[in-house]
Amino acid sequence: MIHLLVPKGLGKKLSKFKPVLYKNLKDKLYSCFWNVIVVENPQDAKIALDFSKFGTLIVNTSATHIDHALNCSVKDLILSIEFLKKIVEERKKLDAIEKEERLLMEPVMLNSKMARAYRKLARYSTSRTSIVIAEDGLLEDWILWSVLGEHEVVDFGVISEEEALLRIFGTKNHLPLLSKDGILVLMNCDSCSEQTISKVARSSSLGIFSPYLSDLKEKCAARTLFHFEKAENIPEMLLQIAGTSRVKIPPIREIADSLPNILRFFISTIGQKMFVANVEISQDMANRIKETKWSGNWREFFDFCKSIAIGEERIEHRLDEAKDVPKLKEYTKMILAEAERDLIKRAIQIYGMNRKKLCEVLGVNTKTLTKKLKLYGLDGKR
Repeated sequence: MIHLLVPKGLGKKLSKFKPVLYKNLKDKLYSCFWNVIVVENPQDAKIALDFSKFGTLIVNTSATHIDHALNCSVKDLILSIEFLKKIVEERKKLDAIEKEERLLMEPVMLNSKMARAYRKLARYSTSRTSIVIAEDGLLEDWILWSVLGEHEVVDFGVISEEEALLRIFGTKNHLPLLSKDGILVLMNCDSCSEQTISKVARSSSLGIFSPYLSDLKEKCAARTLFHFEKAENIPEMLLQIAGTSRVKIPPIREIADSLPNILRFFISTIGQKMFVANVEISQDMANRIKETKWSGNWREFFDFCKSIAIGEERIEHRLDEAKDVPKLKEYTKMILAEAERDLIKRAIQIYGMNRKKLCEVLGVNTKTLTKKLKLYGLDGKR
């Protein structure tokens, strides 16, 4: 869809593009993100040029030449809009294909339960009004981009309701987010009043809104996604409006068994970019990851994954977070075992799986070597 703002006198000639008509440019200028604004005099052109920084094309159809605008006849303007319309349609098709590709790849990092939830989120976000229930951190920005594509975010946990409403509904001189054709994500709605949620939800579901402190009626082009951390905080009114368009993202503690695989995938991805990742994960480390009580969000877990990948941290050494200090003998055994494994791994990197050579350089017999390779998972069988 091309958002086109034209003078009233050109309405009939450009009617097939369904333009918005204006008599006074300022009355309509801030009601939408325009693709094309047509002007017929230097005064309107000067006002409209502020929109060129948003990618808006300013077109002058009058006989008077205007700097910084596309000067052309109405006939040429019609051809240009037809061409622009085709470009926009093709871009949308490509965006849809790219989104599908991301949805095929990104859930590889997620547990199947998580992947299903995020796929449902992608499907429900096509509704005018939808709800997602997720603990803090489960809607990380990289996940939202992967699932939703381009979107706007208003976080009630960061800004006040009054400031949020100004952004969402706009003013005479500030573009409203509800007028933008796309997805508006409202984060942390648990701390938001029912009145504010009702105002946004009704505008989104009806497709009509009034700019902040105004009685004007404008078209609501945005699809709105309401995020709550707890289901009990969702107002009944919003549940009725959203209907079945709601999804719950399972907390990270419910997918403990899959965390080692997610860790392997994550650090191998980082390793390809940084060339320094250690993708080997011992069984001991895998068990410890499963047993760790993660707070519930991805940030903590992914920060840990990153530190593992670049070698800044090893789970066995996190004594500062342990409730009980291990016995010195047990800890020494653990450190020695880790050092022993690293030494054998280094020898394999140099000499390969030539067992005779490995026994020679490590100073052990064949039976001991076989036992150690199996113990540390270096025998190639797992």
